[in-house]
Amino acid sequence: QKGMGLIFPLAFMICNIFLGCGVLLNESNSIDKECRPYTILEKSINGSRYKADYIFIDSGEGKERLSFGKAFNDIHEEGQSVNLCVVTGLLGFEYYKTK
Repeated sequence: QKGMGLIFPLAFMICNIFLGCGVLLNESNSIDKECRPYTILEKSINGSRYKADYIFIDSGEGKERLSFGKAFNDIHEEGQSVNLCVVTGLLGFEYYKTK
């Protein structure tokens, strides 16, 4: 019975390691698909305890919410154009990267 208390933390740790390795693997050999300017439609901050800064862009397929952090949001304003690249990672997931 004493060892049963270790199963959940151990499984949680293994899942986090697996997901972290997947992110690193996906971003390690990424291929730039398309780089072009996008207009920032709006900026927002969400969360009460842990704040997260977001921008909204029109990707051509609709409005998308992206997060590049507070420093990025402090530099850029709504209506401003930013150069972003749509990147396809090794695992096939697409994400945006600043140029």
